[in-house]
Amino acid sequence: LGLSELEAVNTLEAAGLKVGNIGEMNSSDFSKGLVCYQSSSVNSYLEEGSTVDIKVSLGAKEATYSYSGSITAPTAEEDPYYKAGTPVQVILTPAGGKELLNTTITSFPTETMSFKGITAATGTLTFIYTVSIEETVMEDDAGNLVTVPARTEEHTIQRTIQFVQE
Repeated sequence: LGLSELEAVNTLEAAGLKVGNIGEMNSSDFSKGLVCYQSSSVNSYLEEGSTVDIKVSLGAKEATYSYSGSITAPTAEEDPYYKAGTPVQVILTPAGGKELLNTTITSFPTETMSFKGITAATGTLTFIYTVSIEETVMEDDAGNLVTVPARTEEHTIQRTIQFVQE
């Protein structure tokens, strides 16, 4: 155990044993490429010519995650300028991964969306949209009235999403 496949085969043959089946399996105890299983007990006596099966570690099995739920519109706390019906580009991206979703939505909440096999525990839900801000009249520090013209702005909101381990 803990040897490379070649080292394990050489060790078994040097001890007068035969190498049986060589397989692979996930193991969190042994690094990828190291023998993580043998068909005989450690420190047991085997007669010369006995066959020993071994398995080589593929490394620890990666945890996978899923997401299932509907997406709600930006809240007033997130952006007081967001108005219902505004087209919103919605992007769902796992941490360090490829986008799972990139679509434009005008009606919230969305129908339930499901994604499986995600390789990160968290992700980011990004909203990108354009808002129209009306002309406003404000008072400056000197007490003068100042008109701020109407304009459009692109707003981006990001929410952290926690995925569920499968």
